[in-house]
Amino acid sequence: MTEPIDTNLAIILGTTSPPDRLYPLTGIVVTDIVDALSKGYTNRTFIIATAVAVKSVVTVPSDISVVVLEEGSFVKSGSGTITFNGSFTAGLYQVFSGFNAGDVTFGAGSVKEVYPEWWGAKADSTTNSTIAIDSAKLSGAPVKFAVGTYLTNNTITTSNVFFSGAGRRLTFLEPYTNNPVITLDSSGG
Repeated sequence: MTEPIDTNLAIILGTTSPPDRLYPLTGIVVTDIVDALSKGYTNRTFIIATAVAVKSVVTVPSDISVVVLEEGSFVKSGSGTITFNGSFTAGLYQVFSGFNAGDVTFGAGSVKEVYPEWWGAKADSTTNSTIAIDSAKLSGAPVKFAVGTYLTNNTITTSNVFFSGAGRRLTFLEPYTNNPVITLDSSGG
């Protein structure tokens, strides 16, 4: 879990009325991540409490932590992409919407692992989670699968990507169609 948030250093993005559990909040409220970054804030925690549009290329610096609440998300608009270089925290729920695989990346040390759920995957044995798994794979971080069965259309090539599950006989990757699911690539490419 995350460290407690110092609300004196918090900046709420995406809403002018923070969720009740964040009161009393003395932080600053802004509606756009680019606007917040342009103000030159340092050593702050950005709390994502509702949908925040990403309209351009956004790079979050290493001294900005991002916490995405369950009701929060980043939504791609136009050619938006985002790279997180500071600490990033979210639960097992969707936090990225409308992004192509590779549009969301994480710098070294910003996360221990990413979850396909962040891009909308569901380990429910019925949802095609191909795009979400591809997005997690291309994020630049190890991919962690929760308990359940994920379905995918694509063959996942594991070259230079670390995948892990919740444990033996707890996590499954199965084909949404009749294609193989995982191909091991030992070429190092």
